[in-house]
Amino acid sequence: MRRLSFLVASMLALALPCSARTVSVAVDVSGSMASYGAWQRDALSAIRAILSGGAVPAGRWRTAGAETAPKSFVFQNGDRILLIPFGDVQRADFPFFKEPVAVAQVAGLEERFPLDASRFHDNRTNKTLAEVVAARLAANGERDADVIMVSDFLVDARLTPEQSQFLNEAQSTYAVHVLSTLSWIGNQNVQIKLIHYAAEAPAPAATPPSKTTSTSSLKVATQLIKSPRALHVSWTTEGTVPATKYSVVIRNAKTSAVVFSKTNLATRSVTWNNPETGSFAWTVSGDLQDGARVARSGMVAIAGSGSGGMVFAIVALIALAAAGLWWADKANLLRRSGSKRKPDQRGIKA
Repeated sequence: MRRLSFLVASMLALALPCSARTVSVAVDVSGSMASYGAWQRDALSAIRAILSGGAVPAGRWRTAGAETAPKSFVFQNGDRILLIPFGDVQRADFPFFKEPVAVAQVAGLEERFPLDASRFHDNRTNKTLAEVVAARLAANGERDADVIMVSDFLVDARLTPEQSQFLNEAQSTYAVHVLSTLSWIGNQNVQIKLIHYAAEAPAPAATPPSKTTSTSSLKVATQLIKSPRALHVSWTTEGTVPATKYSVVIRNAKTSAVVFSKTNLATRSVTWNNPETGSFAWTVSGDLQDGARVARSGMVAIAGSGSGGMVFAIVALIALAAAGLWWADKANLLRRSGSKRKPDQRGIKA
């Protein structure tokens, strides 16, 4: 029954006219989102303004990215909205999270959008997985996809092998373009990202593109070097629009703490020397000449070097040997000084 109900929901876009599209609105309902203040009403107002073609409420959001980006998200007659609250993973297979809610008009978001802070209680989530799920639901594997995503964008939940395989397949199918980022004035951790997923395979000739987007994408490779121990990250930009600069951020997958970052890079590779041990989430982004930004994310596991125990044992042995020599020298010195004082002591007694 669950599979049948999801099949109906995931086929919503296919039931639309050929000229219609689906926009996914993904909202992070994990517990961390409840700690940033009353941002929900401001987020709903901003999303409604973007979909309606209006201006984002002044004084509530800081905007970074292309100024024209919101225009490509304007809701047209016949379009459909999928509202996707994501938090704890609900099932082992796609779509992993709760089933999406179909909204026929922009005004319908008012009664469907999670405004009550009590709804933000899920333990952990993974924003990368949720983002790709939202894109796949909007695109149905055939077309480009538009995603409006609300989150603090912290990578905190580990992925299962099935989820990792899903991400790898999707990231090899689409090029990801983060067109614009809105940061809430009340707490910059709350962000709204306008994301366009461009199918790397050519679109059918009968379906002309509805808007102009950058046709460039990033290809990223990671390599763990054993000696000297380092993580090497390299990338290339493919497409018609070149990049002017790049940024690399690596976070601890458990704590979300940034362990390595480089910005304003002109080169196409970086090396993290003597990296920590554990699982890490990396993101490589590039600023294109047309004002858009492309990004690619992934995970890498770094195992220990295996020589830590041996090094510790050697250091301990050296320390013990040094201590033994010190005590031997001290004892010898005491014996010598004692033998010199004895004749003097006997002379005084006589």
